[in-house]
Amino acid sequence: PIGVAVSPGGDRVYVVNANFNQRFRNGWVSALDLGALWRHEGEDPFVQRLIIPSLAGSATTDPRREMMLVACRGNGTAVLVEIDASGDLSCGNPGIEGAQEGLSSSEQETDCDRTHLMRINADELQADLTTDYVRDPFATLLFDYQTATGESATWAAIGHLRATVLGFYTIDGDAGARTLRFEHGA
Repeated sequence: PIGVAVSPGGDRVYVVNANFNQRFRNGWVSALDLGALWRHEGEDPFVQRLIIPSLAGSATTDPRREMMLVACRGNGTAVLVEIDASGDLSCGNPGIEGAQEGLSSSEQETDCDRTHLMRINADELQADLTTDYVRDPFATLLFDYQTATGESATWAAIGHLRATVLGFYTIDGDAGARTLRFEHGA
């Protein structure tokens, strides 16, 4: 496990498995029932498993715990995971025709659609960076930010292992159809 986050109700914990040794084709996020873990009565605490790309990094939830962001180093993506009121996880609907168009074969084996798997683009971050340096997104943070016009929005910050760069993204859309949009690199 490399990342941990808590559900909106505080009754589930989400554990990110990076698949760091590439033993499996992809990584995953497991949802565990905290009550079952504490009771130790033989009850299975496993609630859900969401398949994501390998080599995941940290996991962070937004202040309202409606979504979680997980960076995946191997393919240079960030996964935007939706969290519903009951604590169930989703990263889109890959079963809809065309929802995984443009994804690699291993990405198509995930539970995510293309709007929830955002590719990190070197050109957007900083002109003198090569793509190799930004293929290592690792650290994530979701936070609320109030603009000069008074609008409040949830933003994402993504840091990289091999580049001294931080990308800032806004999150567009409503529950079930959110996407990340690049804003600024520093």
